[in-house]
Amino acid sequence: SGCQVTSSQHRGLEACDAGKVKWRQVMTDRAAAPTGVDFERPSLTPEMKEHIKIKKAQKLYMKSAEAPAPCRDFYQVLVTECGVVLYWWKISVRQKGRGQPGEMVASWEDFKYDRKMQEEIERVFGRQVKDDTVRLATGHLDWLSRLPTDIFVNIATFLDLPSIAKLSQVSTHFRSMCDRDRLWEQLYEQHSGGSHKVPREVRRIASEVGWKKVYFTNKLQLRMQVARMRQKSLSKDRQSESAHHQIHDEGSEDTFLTQH
Repeated sequence: SGCQVTSSQHRGLEACDAGKVKWRQVMTDRAAAPTGVDFERPSLTPEMKEHIKIKKAQKLYMKSAEAPAPCRDFYQVLVTECGVVLYWWKISVRQKGRGQPGEMVASWEDFKYDRKMQEEIERVFGRQVKDDTVRLATGHLDWLSRLPTDIFVNIATFLDLPSIAKLSQVSTHFRSMCDRDRLWEQLYEQHSGGSHKVPREVRRIASEVGWKKVYFTNKLQLRMQVARMRQKSLSKDRQSESAHHQIHDEGSEDTFLTQH
């Protein structure tokens, strides 16, 4: 139509046409290729395949944290069934390449001897997380001892007394958990038929001596203590009522003398 095409435009059109042809060829090859062949992803090395396997395995433990000041980089440690992964996102202003993510991947066997990775986890997350990760890698982490108190108490309430006694002998931690006031309060409530059936006086005694002692107190002794507390409370109420009437009577007498 009278428009002239420059040499640079002509080369651009040729490149565009060549790109279209190449794209059609890729799509044709993909359609004809067997299932599972990926033309866009380069061939993976055995190390890359191992890393992918570790990262895609079932998660056992994961924790995120910000690096200690003045650094503000973000870190995440992931422990799977096959190994350990440490991710980081560099967001510190003073560091070059901020915003660039990175990762360290190691199998459980390699992580046991990877001091650099262990030191980095300890620097960011603390010694406890590092030790727990090492125990996981070596298969020595006791998950039961890491249960939250509420969950442990709920599990222990399904045990009988001999089982609780044996559990308390496993370790100092278990002994402390088995002496928890909340555990014996729930056991007492179950034994009594529900929390609504526990007298208020019993709760007052438990607040002073503890629920474990209340649980093992002889029923007759406990009833006698409750009766004494009720008698004492009733006596105080009567004294208070008597004092109130006395004050009221004295006020009435003063009013009468003032008027006459």
